[in-house]
Amino acid sequence: MLVDLVALRGADEASATEHSKSIADACDSGEEEAPSEVPEAWGKDFAPIDRALHRDAAETHAALVRGDIDGARAAYLRLVSDCTSCHEQSSAAQHVDLQTLSDLPPLAAR
Repeated sequence: MLVDLVALRGADEASATEHSKSIADACDSGEEEAPSEVPEAWGKDFAPIDRALHRDAAETHAALVRGDIDGARAAYLRLVSDCTSCHEQSSAAQHVDLQTLSDLPPLAAR
């Protein structure tokens, strides 16, 4: 998923559409319920943050499909915030450097 996020960050519209869909679909069972068992190392807030991440990726994708670049950028920034929030509260993910996501401009400049 991180590869898709990094690729999405500086992508052109067609690539961004593909990567946002990939993130939205990753590990998505289509259910609103949280997984019944979440490893403790993933953090107590993993399930709600994970739902938000997939929702924001889907909103990024939908905005790109509509041609709404400003909406896609806003949804993408929420998506990055979801990633950061989850990694901050997860002992298993705190070592992952998300700086790359915040160093690049949101989506390619149009």
